Amino acid sequence: METGDAWFATLEEIARHVAKCRADGTWSPRIEHLPYLTEPLPTSVMTPRPS
Repeated sequence: METGDAWFATLEEIARHVAKCRADGTWSPRIEHLPYLTEPLPTSVMTPRPS
């Protein structure tokens, strides 16, 4: 902190901090729900185009 509001930490310290934030509810990761598609792509999209 003496270097101008920078945080120098080991990966273990960062992991511990993130785990604490998740546990106390101050941070939660964004979750992407896959697949994005709700139905299969049409076969015309999946068929290779002639070159």
